[in-house]
Amino acid sequence: MGISKLVFATTLLVTISLPYFVSGQNDGSSSSSSSSTEEYFGLLLGRFNVYHHAISGSLYAVNATTLLIKNFYYDGMGKDAYFWGGSGGNGPGPNGFIIPDQWGRTNVLKKSDNRDFTLTLPEKKVISELKWISVYDLSRLENFGDVYIPDNFEPPGIVTLPPFTTPASDDISDCSSDNIELIDMKTIRIGRLSIISYHNQENYFAVGKGLVPSLRSGAGWRIPDENGYLEPLRSYNAEDITLTLPGDLTLSDSNVHWLAVYDKMADKALCYVNIPSTSGNAGAYSDGGAGGGAIPPSLRRTFKYDYSLPNCVPLHNDFHLAWDVVGQTITFEMVAVANDDDWLGFGLSGSDNKTQMMSSDIAIGHINVKTGQGVVQDYNVDAKAPCTSILEKKRGVCLDSELGHSDSIQVLEGRRIGPLIVIKYRRQLKRADEADKDIDPDKPIPIIWALGRLLATGQPGFHRLYPRKHVTRIQFMPTRPKSSSPHQSSSSSSTSSEEDSSSSSFSDMTCQPFLIPDRTSSSALKPWGAAKIVDGKLRTFSARLGPSAGLRGYEGMTGVANPGYAWYIQGYLAPELYMQRGVTYSFKAIGGQNALSSPRSNSILSGVETTRRGLSRPTAAGRLCLWSHEEKGRNNFKSSDRRLDESYPTFEKFRNSLKLRCENSSEPSIVEVTPNSSWPDVVYYHSFTQPGMGWRIHVLDGAIVGAAVAEAEGESNSGEKVASVFYLVTGMVVMTMTSLFCCR
Repeated sequence: MGISKLVFATTLLVTISLPYFVSGQNDGSSSSSSSSTEEYFGLLLGRFNVYHHAISGSLYAVNATTLLIKNFYYDGMGKDAYFWGGSGGNGPGPNGFIIPDQWGRTNVLKKSDNRDFTLTLPEKKVISELKWISVYDLSRLENFGDVYIPDNFEPPGIVTLPPFTTPASDDISDCSSDNIELIDMKTIRIGRLSIISYHNQENYFAVGKGLVPSLRSGAGWRIPDENGYLEPLRSYNAEDITLTLPGDLTLSDSNVHWLAVYDKMADKALCYVNIPSTSGNAGAYSDGGAGGGAIPPSLRRTFKYDYSLPNCVPLHNDFHLAWDVVGQTITFEMVAVANDDDWLGFGLSGSDNKTQMMSSDIAIGHINVKTGQGVVQDYNVDAKAPCTSILEKKRGVCLDSELGHSDSIQVLEGRRIGPLIVIKYRRQLKRADEADKDIDPDKPIPIIWALGRLLATGQPGFHRLYPRKHVTRIQFMPTRPKSSSPHQSSSSSSTSSEEDSSSSSFSDMTCQPFLIPDRTSSSALKPWGAAKIVDGKLRTFSARLGPSAGLRGYEGMTGVANPGYAWYIQGYLAPELYMQRGVTYSFKAIGGQNALSSPRSNSILSGVETTRRGLSRPTAAGRLCLWSHEEKGRNNFKSSDRRLDESYPTFEKFRNSLKLRCENSSEPSIVEVTPNSSWPDVVYYHSFTQPGMGWRIHVLDGAIVGAAVAEAEGESNSGEKVASVFYLVTGMVVMTMTSLFCCR
């Protein structure tokens, strides 16, 4: 659904009340950025010695199993040449092993023109056991070029620090951890982190310089949490988390002396750990030798975008907003790390006192993949669901034009630049009609923002990035000098927490370069996998609603955009079902009675009929049963935050964090269906009012046994015999037409 459940009300407040000046050209061009300190690539093993053909380049050890080759040139003239490693004392020879190329393949090496790339040693091989690495022709047994590895070489490795320490002045600790590991120059892993975050606190992760943690006068900076958010921290309960330093900031920066959990309201550290200078000085590791004690370099690359507007603020590590006020107009530039089918949204809250999705005035933009042009449209939100029309009534996340109002957005630009989507648009400060909201540039205004994937209909699907548990306000025209605090809580006065941002080149409230996603990372989210209900004796299925769980859950296993909520059949998230022709099956559809309210009240219909005016309407309804997150008071850990659904390693652990709640107001809707010869081999169960909430039903001719199931799976995966959609929920009916969401 659009940007449903964007935020929850809370007493925490963030105020952004001045512009954040960004350096760079105004042409909107982008480039890879580099740190102001000397770039650190790992331990230099040496430069290639050349014997045959044209070979050059420098070889670095990144960690125990990873090599980095810088400026590698090879003429590609060898007919059977590979990267070749070995431990023979006489140098490269036939006794060795192939090192896969930069794509992980063991193909013959092709020409390379001064490229940079990494190589990963095969399983059970480590750099410290090797004597040499070469480019070697296996057919001719000829060494084209090599690098020798120093004796007693120790590659860079993880550096372990002690657990968090509580300041001596604190008698009771609300913050603790196990050992802290410096994985590489940008990555910090904290073991079994526990934090109790109270309502009167604003706790953040922070790094900085000096002996004592402080955020005063530019001595320290907040860094994003494990999910890239710069909002106050939730509570943690013995959780292992990984932090990534933003932008060009690395542990080699001479200003990074400590890591802390810092309460900005009380202006003190709850707990901290010192980072020894020998761990953060890349210069100590950059000139080769036997190594030892070196932290691996980060392989994450940064991407700098040159903003065309003078003011910018990071709403998330992957989502920045720039703007400029000229006369009676304001221009916005949304820039985010996003996919081609993603949407970006920004707008004004539906409340003057808090961040609220309902009644909000938002602009949602994306790139038209066919034309490559930007699309930005004016939306109004009056229900937490995609825009739906039932009995001539439209509600949900709807275009202003669909509600009879004008679209007050002027599209200026939409394009892809590297990993970024850029959406630029203009609007008037004064509202165009009653569906819009005024912007007072001299007053801090609550805002909303989100990023998600487009549904196949072109509507915005459920968001994967959005704020929660705090209110963000932006004052679009500054009234205070640049040296004033850019980030204040509601209980702070305008002068109580001033920071001199000019004292450091890094600030937590300026738009730093983006981190390019690591698509090959082993930590990338893997779907839990689709459940399959294969039971020849089962005749009754229960259908309830529950969270769709994003890339781990529904979207990951189906490839369909995250709908926010999905069908749980027999307690499993959108499983594949197996039915036999000629057998009657019953569905207990328990999804609510009101299709136009929150997704917590999706209608479940036992059938659909057409009115005299040609409109579809339900013929029966069922009560609501919903798997939902449970709030847990002040010790509320991750289970109540839907942005953390994907952090659960298995579906079973995720579902165990949910609670099933059912209304007592009515009985479930019972739907009976009997597949026959007119049914195709694969049909899909879905929602009548909202796309993409269900999944496949395999229809078999004979008994549901292993061979028949395997054959059905092969046919559906090959795309054969896939036709119709079977609608469960707000319409249980077999459709003879295909659907945008059925065939893959």
